[in-house]
Amino acid sequence: MASQNHLDGLLQQVRCSNIPRVKNDIIAVQRRHANLVAKTATHTSDDGASAVMVMLEGTVTIRYKGSPYNIPVEVFVREPYPAAAPLCFVRPVPGMALHKGHKHVGLDGTCYLNALAKWNGGSSNLVNVTEEMVEVFSAAPPLFTIPRTAQQQQPPREPLLLQALSQGQSSQPQSPPPVYPSGYPSGTRGAVSASATTSSSGAGSSSAGSGAAAEAASGDPRRASLLSTVTGKVQRHLKGVFEAARGETEEQYRLHKVLGEAGRAEEQREKALGGHVASLRGAVSVAEAQLAALDACLQAAALSDGDAAAAAAMAVVPAPADALSAKMLEMVAEAAAVEDTLYALDKALAEGAIELDPFMKQVRTLAKQQFFATAHAQKIGRAQRHLAGPEASAAAGAAAAAAASVRGAGPPLFQPPPPPAAASVGKWPREDFVQVAHPGVGGDGGGGGPVRYPTAAELGARGRSS
Repeated sequence: MASQNHLDGLLQQVRCSNIPRVKNDIIAVQRRHANLVAKTATHTSDDGASAVMVMLEGTVTIRYKGSPYNIPVEVFVREPYPAAAPLCFVRPVPGMALHKGHKHVGLDGTCYLNALAKWNGGSSNLVNVTEEMVEVFSAAPPLFTIPRTAQQQQPPREPLLLQALSQGQSSQPQSPPPVYPSGYPSGTRGAVSASATTSSSGAGSSSAGSGAAAEAASGDPRRASLLSTVTGKVQRHLKGVFEAARGETEEQYRLHKVLGEAGRAEEQREKALGGHVASLRGAVSVAEAQLAALDACLQAAALSDGDAAAAAAMAVVPAPADALSAKMLEMVAEAAAVEDTLYALDKALAEGAIELDPFMKQVRTLAKQQFFATAHAQKIGRAQRHLAGPEASAAAGAAAAAAASVRGAGPPLFQPPPPPAAASVGKWPREDFVQVAHPGVGGDGGGGGPVRYPTAAELGARGRSS
């Protein structure tokens, strides 16, 4: 009861968010590890902030290779506990040193445990932390004994410290001194705070020993303060460097990932375009083969009938009668080619081989080109019909009637327009604008079939007569 009352007094001296929980956890730990005593001590973090906390100081007993060893530790209970994990340290006493490169203990004695890393305020407690200490330290002790030659070079106050620690522990009758094989000294490190007080059944006698140990260990407080300040500055600088390096590394990884995805998308698009080109080439080859087969069939049919003149006529490629007809043929071919290109672009967009923005850009350009080609063809068709006169319209009507008689009953394919009035002769489009011509092509209708167009001399004579 006296020790619990003393623990209540300690908890009233510090700031705790959950005093009943802290009290119960400390009592539970002391039941398992009698050498851990409760004190109040000032803890200074790496950023220079100091706070008075409840601390468990003492030793936890481990077994290494069948022999018991006592490991001096400190456990600081922070104000938000149990919302925040405690701070655990291994504090070697004179004659002992920390193992470099230990998996769970840093060079400054900080403990890195799974119970601390995965701390849960609802289920984690101090008992779990101390039990994990015993488990990991039994597998790999964090301390080792300094050789005697190294101990002889230390200041002569070490025997006094060991004697004070031995006297402090020997004054506790209910807790016999632990055994330290292989030169491990008995006792705990007590140089934490000059105002440290104990909470156990032998609190009075152990506090005297701890006070003597603190007085013996406080040889050069200025050096310790400077060392702590420099260590904090170096740690903060390294933390900033590591944070900057991590941010840069993450940014580089993100860019690498984005570029990799873009590269894979380009490869897939290139494969799709390659397949499309291959299919187009195959279609062209098939069309050429079919065209060659058709030509062969036509020639064979003409020769089998004995019509050599027809075969010779098929071999002759028809040519436009004049420059206007040639240009008209060129414009019609251009409009048809643009139409085929628009169809191919639409199919490529449907298959995902081309994106929407370049598709719209090409469609606008090709539509404009097709519009001008069609407009030229229509205007030149009107000009040709205007220049042809009534004779050409009559010839076109006769040709349409003949075609209708060959097809059978039904209306003629083309209805020739009425001949233009004599007063309108000479009002046909300007010569510098007329670039294309083809008989039978025009937006307002026109005659089909072969038409003989007047020569320049005939046009001049017609103009003079009008």
